Amino acid sequence: MGTLPSAALVTFCGWLFFSPPISPSWAAVGLTFALTLSSLYSFGMVLSSVYLAYGREAESMNEALHDPVAMLSGVYFPTIGRFSPFPVGLQAAVSLIPLTVGMYALRMTLFFGQGVADIYPYLLALAAMAVVLLFAALRSLKLFEEKGRRRGTLLVRQA
Repeated sequence: MGTLPSAALVTFCGWLFFSPPISPSWAAVGLTFALTLSSLYSFGMVLSSVYLAYGREAESMNEALHDPVAMLSGVYFPTIGRFSPFPVGLQAAVSLIPLTVGMYALRMTLFFGQGVADIYPYLLALAAMAVVLLFAALRSLKLFEEKGRRRGTLLVRQA
């Protein structure tokens, strides 16, 4: 709820000043959005195991990585595809971040009117990322839970 007014203002001003041509395939937009959120949720679960391992010290790492990841993942401008200013090697590296693929696919559906058939490689990549990262999250959380039990650092509050 805290970011809603800011997002609404940016959307309104962007629409007012730049008048982007939007002709989306809403099925492609919805599917891309759902797969992007699924893969980002799974990625967040993998990274949450870092908090189990390092506690509050991981928060400073989180803060330090936020802006570089936002810039490289295509939040501000396209970082993969034909409009990217980055070399191909860097584009391949940042494509491992689910938000990068999701933002590119959303741009293709919203601004270029491409449908599900046109962006299916990106949808498949997002679905694969979601599944692989979910299994990695389950594995890493289980690993750190067992490690915490062995060390005696895992607290369990009983009511």
